[in-house]
Formats: sequence, C-alpha cells, structure tokens
Amino acid sequence: MLDTVKAAAHERKDNHKGNHKTVLLPEAHHPGNETR
Repeated sequence: MLDTVKAAAHERKDNHKGNHKTVLLPEAHHPGNETR
C-alpha cells in the first residue's frame, strides 16, 4: 500500500514539474494567486 501512495505522489510531482515547464510562471496554476 505504501508503494502505491509513493508512486502516486511521485507521479503528481512529475506532472507538477511538467506544468511549470509549460507555463514557466508558478502563479499560473495556483488559482489563489489569480486574485492579485
């Protein structure tokens, strides 16, 4: 079970990194910052 959680977390991290590469601005995918 722990391995599954670790794998899921790792996958999320990779997706997050990919998003940053595409967007280049961290604010772009953090909705809370859009109000500034």
